[in-house]
Amino acid sequence: MAVVPNADNVLSELDVCLGVWQAHQEIKLGNTGEKPVAFADVQALHASLDASNKAVAQKEQELTGLRNKRDGDASAGNDVVTRFRSVVKGLLGPDSTEYEQVGGTRRSEIKRGRRKATTTDK
Repeated sequence: MAVVPNADNVLSELDVCLGVWQAHQEIKLGNTGEKPVAFADVQALHASLDASNKAVAQKEQELTGLRNKRDGDASAGNDVVTRFRSVVKGLLGPDSTEYEQVGGTRRSEIKRGRRKATTTDK
């Protein structure tokens, strides 16, 4: 997959190019068979990229607020789930079907740890 250049870096590099190009507007870029790229074309491209970059920055700021709200709601929801599991475990028992239904592991289903075989090196 191709690497997308950083828009801020491209804008600053276009600024430098446009600064020099303004003194030599007769310069045109292009290959045979293509429409040559003139100074005015690059100015329009710069303005379009700058507007797009600002719009993306604003949307990212909005998205940050939405993510923070979502994460706060998820944290509050997780607290409720944890507390409810504790209540079910306390009231109905750690081996109850209801405790398993709310996401707990029943005590009878917990596997006991086994000792590892010890080897003696000589």
